[in-house]
Amino acid sequence: MNMLTSFSTWITDAANLGMVVAVGVIIGSLIIAIVVGATLSSIARRRRKDAIENELNSMAPAVMNVGIDASLYAGLSPEGKTLADRAAIGIDMRVRLLNREGAAEAADWLSGRFTALRNASSLERGDTGRILDQIREAFLTWAYDPKDGIRAFRRDDLEHQRNR
Repeated sequence: MNMLTSFSTWITDAANLGMVVAVGVIIGSLIIAIVVGATLSSIARRRRKDAIENELNSMAPAVMNVGIDASLYAGLSPEGKTLADRAAIGIDMRVRLLNREGAAEAADWLSGRFTALRNASSLERGDTGRILDQIREAFLTWAYDPKDGIRAFRRDDLEHQRNR
């Protein structure tokens, strides 16, 4: 109790007013800085997440278009095949460059599915519709929940290896 009394006496002493105000300003500044920093960090995280979601939303139809081109690959003209190959390379690069967990694994998985579609098209056998459905489902799963998407890629790769 004696310590609390001496502290209150020291704070209320006119000679210590400058020190009390300076400490109060520093503590107030720190609190404001913490609040502003947390708010800016939250805004930056949200903008980053929104940018990735927008990229994935614009990429999903392009992924399906590349898949459709791959499923029709044997019937395409040489120029069409060149365009389909370029589109597949473009999707591969866009997916790999995403700042998202499992981006490289997603790109590798998509590349394997596009190759399977091209092979099925060339051999005129295989269920290209099933492969396109797998591409859509796994890509969208990865877009909304990267961890579930990575598991879907791995599960599908295991099934694909068993069916060889």
